[in-house]
Amino acid sequence: LLCVRRTLKTTARTMTSVGGGVHHVMMVVALVVGFLAVPAVAAAPHPVLGTGEWVPFDPMTDDFASPTLNTTKWHNPCRGWEGRLPGLFSEDNVDISNGSLYLHARREKLNETWRAKGFDNFTTACLHSVDVTAYGYFEIRARSGASKISSSWWFHQNNGTEWTEIDVFESSGVAAGDQFSQLFNFHTHIFHYPGVSNNTKILPSMCNCTCHKQDNDAAVCTQGVSVRMPFNLSDGFHTYGLLWTPTELQAYVDHKLTFATPNHCLHQPIGMDLDRETMPDWFGLPDVDGPVNLDDGFVIDYVHAFKPANGAWE
Repeated sequence: LLCVRRTLKTTARTMTSVGGGVHHVMMVVALVVGFLAVPAVAAAPHPVLGTGEWVPFDPMTDDFASPTLNTTKWHNPCRGWEGRLPGLFSEDNVDISNGSLYLHARREKLNETWRAKGFDNFTTACLHSVDVTAYGYFEIRARSGASKISSSWWFHQNNGTEWTEIDVFESSGVAAGDQFSQLFNFHTHIFHYPGVSNNTKILPSMCNCTCHKQDNDAAVCTQGVSVRMPFNLSDGFHTYGLLWTPTELQAYVDHKLTFATPNHCLHQPIGMDLDRETMPDWFGLPDVDGPVNLDDGFVIDYVHAFKPANGAWE
């Protein structure tokens, strides 16, 4: 309003000095006053959040407007994990172009040091948020990569005493076949829960999950669902959302509720992950020989995060 007033004063002085006349000044006044009297158009309600009072959570909000990765928000690659065998996380497989984040998967021969650890033939990508949080609404717009290398959006944190994970989706491309590329795979995992020494006896009833053994014989308690979509996730861009409250988890695809489950045990502040992994026992592996780039990348247009404006759930 102050700017409008200054503009009005300047316009009046100018028009009077050139002989515009008082009636011209009054016309400008009428136009400005009329403009100010027009009611403001309310922003369209968010398809999931509606008209409720929500505010952006900046540490996990990124529109990738800068040509370089914002390292105050993202670790590249993920810390404390070198990748899922045989694909090695490489910071070189992350780039930003035309306002979108690209996570690449590539054929790449690795040196003997990495081969001794079981890594070879493929490099992948992983970002983990610098900040951690619990609860809120989180949303990305993305297109999965077309190869058998996964394209995934998830949350996790292992702080030494607690280790939980929410996989909003883990997807594969058309190269893996429709039995995989059309699936929206949502899972939660509890690897370690404070005060619980035996996952298999306590967690299933307490957290509504099913325990199974990992390769290292440790038990993880898992819950989830695979929902078949009417499209391949690598064919085009779609919007994916997670509404995480102290009492419920809701997963959305293109702003439509796709899966919901009560939240019994997922209250740990955790970080956000965007990554690509080799999953030979699930999606299979690409051929070793072929072009360097396995596909056009896992492309993310934006990452948005919101918290209740009234500070609820904090």
